[in-house]
Amino acid sequence: MTSVHNRVRARRRRALAAVAAALVGGAAMTVVGAAAPASAESGELGYTCKIDALDYSYKVSVDTDAPTEIAAGATTKPKVTAQITMPTVVADWIRFRGAQTVTGTASASYVVGGVARDVELRVLETSTGWGGDTGKPLTVTATGNLGDVSGAVAGGTVTIVADTISSLELDLAGSIGPLPIPLGSHTAKRCTIDGGQAEARTIDVIEIGEGSTSPTNPDPTPVDLDYDCVVPVLGAKTFGATFHVKAPGQVAPGTTFDPALDIALKVPRNLVDTMQQFYGTQAMGGRIVADLKVGAESRQTTVQIPTSPVPGAGDMSLAGTGQIGSITAGSHGEEIVVSAGSEAVTMNLYKSADGSGTPDAFELTCSLSSGQDATLATIKVVDGTSPTDPTDPTDPTDPTDPTDPTDPTDPGKPTSTSTTASTVHKRNGMVVLRGVVAADAGGSDRVAGKVTFALRKAGKTRVLFSTTRTLPAGGTVVVRLPERRVTKLLKPGRYTLQVQYRGSAEFAASRKTVALRIKR
Repeated sequence: MTSVHNRVRARRRRALAAVAAALVGGAAMTVVGAAAPASAESGELGYTCKIDALDYSYKVSVDTDAPTEIAAGATTKPKVTAQITMPTVVADWIRFRGAQTVTGTASASYVVGGVARDVELRVLETSTGWGGDTGKPLTVTATGNLGDVSGAVAGGTVTIVADTISSLELDLAGSIGPLPIPLGSHTAKRCTIDGGQAEARTIDVIEIGEGSTSPTNPDPTPVDLDYDCVVPVLGAKTFGATFHVKAPGQVAPGTTFDPALDIALKVPRNLVDTMQQFYGTQAMGGRIVADLKVGAESRQTTVQIPTSPVPGAGDMSLAGTGQIGSITAGSHGEEIVVSAGSEAVTMNLYKSADGSGTPDAFELTCSLSSGQDATLATIKVVDGTSPTDPTDPTDPTDPTDPTDPTDPTDPGKPTSTSTTASTVHKRNGMVVLRGVVAADAGGSDRVAGKVTFALRKAGKTRVLFSTTRTLPAGGTVVVRLPERRVTKLLKPGRYTLQVQYRGSAEFAASRKTVALRIKR
């Protein structure tokens, strides 16, 4: 009987392989034909991957959360996200094996600043569409960290380029009710980029500026991390969590501050559906006890999660705010690093949408998924407060200062200046930011120093893009934002550009703000 089954399986494999070869041949022709017009805008790349002895055509889109600019000598740690689309024949083979979800890992290579580096990506849990999506491709999301990226020389750039994927290993799982059933694995190896895609391989270009790239940033930006959580009965699941440390980006030496911490835990939709089906869950709440590191000190922060109804579609977000505890800054030049650790999560499941009644309590133990940078915030300790903050109402460089800065009877007063700001849209979508600084007395062209550009959403205080440049002879500074960066950085809408001349011993500071509109 066993040999009969083996012969049946062998015939089935040969038949599927023949169909796969025919389909892949057609798909490969399509990929080659489409490769020529590929551009960096789409970010989609054609790869050829080997499964056993056969070649299959995959599509991969890659992006990072790298900043558009960093200061010379500064370091950033970008997260990379890859959308990997398997062809229909491979997707259906996975579904044929009864897999309802897949997770796994991918080993990819990227060229950062001309140097190749290997990155381990984690494939997030993805539904295969088993039972309903037969005949469709399957796309999985893989995330990881590129590691430290820095630039030494102002005016240069660091380019991030996609390269090979050495392996994509997926763990397949089915289920009986809420219980997961392992169904083995699926592996694609030696995925190489198809030809004719040189431009599309460029993921990001980071400019190296002078000085701080975000002198007015009010607090660190939110950080997304993945956690492996053990769910009672249901087994291991991957949760996404967003952390936001509510602290200033820089503090004066000796300052004591008490930052808040926002945490939003994302419960995957397939888990939400299971809880609704088997536990009648209509609302969720609970708490998160998060382990943190503040410098070398270990701390715990408890975040209470208010009860809220389960949404009709999409993931469920369990969000709340806690306190990290008081932090005292050290001496000038030090950095206070806040990092994430493991989490203990209590999920309260309610059978009524208003959260009434006695909940079913699920206790989850969550650890950070591998291959991630757990840094949540880096707070710099600098002398003074924030002298470059253009919103500081006590700023002595405010051009509306009623004291005449050019008073000839006071030889100690610097010569006043005027700053103008403008923006220009070019045909290719590039946005040019221009600042001109001139001395009010005698039209002097001897004005020297630094000029800061800051872009904000209209009506908001948070800086979306900032750079500091040295004022050249003639007093005109130009910053060019290519189309791809503008698309990634700014959504259509109204913005403000503020150009601020910081001043010098001879010349008073000045600034100008103009409106900017990004069109579709």
